Amino acid sequence: MSAKMLRFKQLQNQLADAHYHLNELANENRLLKALQKRQDSALRRYEGANAELPRLINSHHEELRVLQTKYKKLKELHKDTCNLLKERENELYSANNSELFTLTYGSIVAQLLQDYENVEDVNKQLERMGYNIGIRLIEDFLARTGSGRCYDFRDTAEKIQSGFKIFLGIMPSITNWSPAGDEFSLCFETNPLTEFVELPDNYSNLKYCNILPGVLRGACEMVQMEIVCWFIQDQLKNDNLTELRVKFVKRLEDAIPAGED
Repeated sequence: MSAKMLRFKQLQNQLADAHYHLNELANENRLLKALQKRQDSALRRYEGANAELPRLINSHHEELRVLQTKYKKLKELHKDTCNLLKERENELYSANNSELFTLTYGSIVAQLLQDYENVEDVNKQLERMGYNIGIRLIEDFLARTGSGRCYDFRDTAEKIQSGFKIFLGIMPSITNWSPAGDEFSLCFETNPLTEFVELPDNYSNLKYCNILPGVLRGACEMVQMEIVCWFIQDQLKNDNLTELRVKFVKRLEDAIPAGED
């Protein structure tokens, strides 16, 4: 009887083990089915995306082609604008009297306002044009006056004053020196550049005469001097006079002074 009971117990244990393994297999089967379902879903999504891939690639190539065409046109437009600005600079440089310079300058400002939507861009272009003119104009100034190297910043101020007399026919006053002697103001009671000019309200931020700071910056750079210039009063903006502030920054020792190479 005990042998039968032992055999029965063994069979029970084997049956329990079989049920346990069956449960494990059932769980694994459920996991495999879930994984297969996820894989099938992912595969369907991939196949759908893969089917769209040629269209997406073609769309990307078309967008790239359009952008390249726009870039090419903008590059050509930029080149044309640079050439036009260079022509205008030459016109201004070639104007041998203040009246011709004034008439030419007004048309250039009007053209820039048409070419650029942002007034600040016009201000930058005017200063840049002035700079390019200044680095050429200094040779003419030195030839006319026989001037040599400036001894100090006060000497520079007087030569700048003479330059305005020679090229624009006006004599600004030199005032408001800083205590350190590194800043001064050029004050204009009259300005031929603005004689017949009136700024519309929508151009209130326009620095109409911004070519002048550029001319001074370019000319001074050619004689080994870095300066900055800005307007602090402007008759076009209902100030009593036009005041141009000039500040010495540093000597450019590595440069070769104009006329001394």
